[in-house]
Amino acid sequence: MSISELKISLKYGLEKLIKTALKIFSVFPVVSNRVIFQSFSGRQYSDSPRAISEYLKENGGDQLEIIWAFNKPEDYAYLENEGIRLVRYKSLKYLYYALTSHVYVDNVEHWSILHFRPQQQVINTWHGGGTFKQVGADRRDTGDAEKRHVIEKMDEVDWFVSSSKAFSDQTIRGSFRYRHEILECGLPRNDVLVAHDDSKTAELRKRLGVGSSRLVLYAPTFRNDHSGISYDLDEKKLLSALKERFGGDWKLLVRWHYYLEDSQLPKIGIRTGSEYDMQQLLLACDVLITDYSSSIWDFSLLKKPCFLYAGDLEEYQKERTFYSDPATWPAIWAQDNDALAHNIKNFDEKVYLAKVEEYHRITGNKESGKASQTVSELIRDICLKK
Repeated sequence: MSISELKISLKYGLEKLIKTALKIFSVFPVVSNRVIFQSFSGRQYSDSPRAISEYLKENGGDQLEIIWAFNKPEDYAYLENEGIRLVRYKSLKYLYYALTSHVYVDNVEHWSILHFRPQQQVINTWHGGGTFKQVGADRRDTGDAEKRHVIEKMDEVDWFVSSSKAFSDQTIRGSFRYRHEILECGLPRNDVLVAHDDSKTAELRKRLGVGSSRLVLYAPTFRNDHSGISYDLDEKKLLSALKERFGGDWKLLVRWHYYLEDSQLPKIGIRTGSEYDMQQLLLACDVLITDYSSSIWDFSLLKKPCFLYAGDLEEYQKERTFYSDPATWPAIWAQDNDALAHNIKNFDEKVYLAKVEEYHRITGNKESGKASQTVSELIRDICLKK
């Protein structure tokens, strides 16, 4: 066993000891109508947990005690006016609420030290759909101890939410080795995309200050080294190609992954952060440029043009592999700026839409537009059943 593997094993061993010690919280009863949410480990009020929480509040949420955990709860104080209780993620108060909530909703791997009781129900929405890069125990850069750790945590989840039959089979059952219940209803965050609900788009465009310009969104995922060396998009060449193919004036929006540091990133486009909901950005833009991000799946539901740009495909596959050949994905690949410009200028909408339809067919698309309702009804049934 290497030194790094030994350190990881010791870390997980310590977590198990703390987890055992936290059984002391069993002296507090599980509160039948209490639900706690977090998104991206307390970083955001976003994604499917937000969609579920908002649906619950709009549909008889007064019957439930809704808790949200944030790293900086003071940034979300406005939610208290909506009757939502805020706690600081990983605080003692958080531990109390997490271990006494009847339902625990998360979109990433939950904190390892949490000791859930049999009467508690854990719902994981994950934070991506489709079948692109591998995660969990199937990642090439994951050691044996980490694989066991991931599988153990996922075994504590009672319900997984899935976007497609392929995602259920390859990611949830496969990479996570998950054995329990799956809700194949689509991702709650994508309900607005299925319904093409762009009711907030005008407000968002006003905040962005883009006027009547057409929008292209660049939203790459992160690399393990968290560096910005792979993001060498040529803004001028990109906007020129878009204008030539689609006409009109174009502006570039950029949504960097939250793991990345500003100092490492190129100064291109209009920077958008977590204060902007990703699904609303997808609704507002006309074209998406990404790489290995699951936003490929989300954007395919809108059937707008999507182009893939990444110059490090071979290097990336050394640390992460894919569930399917990238050449079979619905969007068009380019590994340099010239190829990207060429793909845009020669974009064939009819061919692209046929590829999207085929991809949805072979993956068994389960996006229903009613995922928030489906998960919310499950939560209400768990919490309010007599």
